[in-house]
Amino acid sequence: MKTTYQPILLTGLALASLAAGILFWQQSAQPTPAQVMHTATEAMENKADTKRVRLASLMQGQINPIGQAGQPTRATASEASEFTSFGFSLSRIYQAIGEIEIEGDALVIDNNAKYLLEQSVVQLGLDLSDDNLKELTALLVGTLPEPFGAQAGSLLSNFYDYKRAEKQYLSAAPKADELQVEPLAQLRRQHLGGELANQLYGNEEALVRFYAKAQQIHQQPDTNQQQMAQQTDRLKEDLAAGYLHLGAPDNPGIVYIKNQAYTLREQGASDSFINHLHDQNITFFAAQKAITNANKKKDFQQRLARFNKDKRAILKAGLVEQDKLEQIDQIAQTYFSARELDLARHYKAQPDPNL
Repeated sequence: MKTTYQPILLTGLALASLAAGILFWQQSAQPTPAQVMHTATEAMENKADTKRVRLASLMQGQINPIGQAGQPTRATASEASEFTSFGFSLSRIYQAIGEIEIEGDALVIDNNAKYLLEQSVVQLGLDLSDDNLKELTALLVGTLPEPFGAQAGSLLSNFYDYKRAEKQYLSAAPKADELQVEPLAQLRRQHLGGELANQLYGNEEALVRFYAKAQQIHQQPDTNQQQMAQQTDRLKEDLAAGYLHLGAPDNPGIVYIKNQAYTLREQGASDSFINHLHDQNITFFAAQKAITNANKKKDFQQRLARFNKDKRAILKAGLVEQDKLEQIDQIAQTYFSARELDLARHYKAQPDPNL
């Protein structure tokens, strides 16, 4: 499904909101991660793009009932049934999905879309059969012109499948495990795919990791206030740099990326050189996490290992930094497809210059 990706950017307001939540937690009863995240995730959303329109603008007079062959048929709103065969009011789902924005020929997947999908699932409940969901998806597909019908139908269907799986997981998970982000992060990628899961949940997962680690820092018995403040500041840097969007702070891959940047800095490399390679490491690490097919992931990992071997050889060569970067970028294009390079760029998390 083609969608417009909204880059993962952490604003100063978002971090300020989160920091305020942490401070409140230290001084009074502990709020839930959801309470801390609510204001911060709202602050992350950028609504300034005036080129967008709502899906509802394409729905006027195009509600399409299911034909005899089980396929959507074109009809006017007055001719269409107001309910599905299982008694659900179509106008309720159209009102929610219709508020999702589009830009160009793609849905905009952002926090607004996530909220509207959540509202749709609340309206539907989680007891629909597979046939019910297929009918609803087909109606939605038929309501919108292409490519938006297929995109919206796939989005709702995949999100509904995930929410059913989430409910099953949470009902079986011990109470203490309900807020563990990693099992849910894996479940999301199984049902939504890596790209969509990152778009819908990347910021939320990063903030939960931040909150969990901040709790650990402030619960250390032998750590004074100054040490806590220093560790929290480093954690904020990890959040702003995008590390916590990729995984827990102690993830071996993230530790490797940070250590390589530190080594290059110790060797006297320029900031622009370090940042270029650092960003490249992050993009490929994140793209690798986005691949859910086992065979495709293995193939990507093998090519990435060969690329990294060639890159190390270039870094050791007696070349100026610009020549090294040009050669590294050239070999990247030989090992990875344009789609993979684009996928990697999608998950590149830029730090906010206002922090």
